[in-house]
This record gives sequence, C-alpha cells and structure tokens, in this order.
Amino acid sequence: MGNNLYFSLLRSIVHLDPIQLKCAQEHRRRQLRYDQWWMDKPK
Repeated sequence: MGNNLYFSLLRSIVHLDPIQLKCAQEHRRRQLRYDQWWMDKPK
C-alpha cells in the first residue's frame, strides 16, 4: 500500500512541468529554512 502511494507520488512529481517544479523546489527550500529557524530558536 505504502509503496504504491510512494510510486504514484514519484510519478506525479516527474510529470510536473518545469515552472511547477521550480515553485515546488522554492517552497521546499522555504519550508526547510523555516524548519531550521524553528529548531534553532530559543524555546
């Protein structure tokens, strides 16, 4: 079950057009930066 989900996700990623892909990468970069900030900020 999990494997099929993973492969379908992979397939949908592969089929993204370049502009969407760029947006997705930018979003991921922002998310990572935010996660980093969240981890680093004083509790």
